[in-house]
Amino acid sequence: MADKMRLIDANRIVEVAERAYNAWNLANATADSKREINRVYKMMELCKAVRAVAMDCPTVDAVPVVHARWEPRADVPGFVRCSHCRDCNIYEDWPDGKKWNYCPNCGAKMDTQRRREPVREANMRHIRDFEDKQESGLLEED
Repeated sequence: MADKMRLIDANRIVEVAERAYNAWNLANATADSKREINRVYKMMELCKAVRAVAMDCPTVDAVPVVHARWEPRADVPGFVRCSHCRDCNIYEDWPDGKKWNYCPNCGAKMDTQRRREPVREANMRHIRDFEDKQESGLLEED
């Protein structure tokens, strides 16, 4: 058995087992021989057993991993901030030469490189930048 835990979606397993059960139930209607009926019955029982195991397994509290990167701040030279929460501001030059591999504010994992973002994400980034400038007083309101 592997030492590494795998998180799986038990609800999805139940859904697949129920779908398979329904398919075998339809096959039961067309089964001709006793042997076919017995096979279909066994498959239906197997589907019920898989569903029962998935429902009885213990659950863990888990959250999806959020990936982000450190972005340089245009308005505050020498600082970077988290690309996810945009709230954590830290020095760009690290005294010990190491960078944090997560955001201490939101917990995002800092493992993505700057890349071409989809248009929607780029637009949202520009909106957040605009709002940040408004909040810091760099933009004057009419």
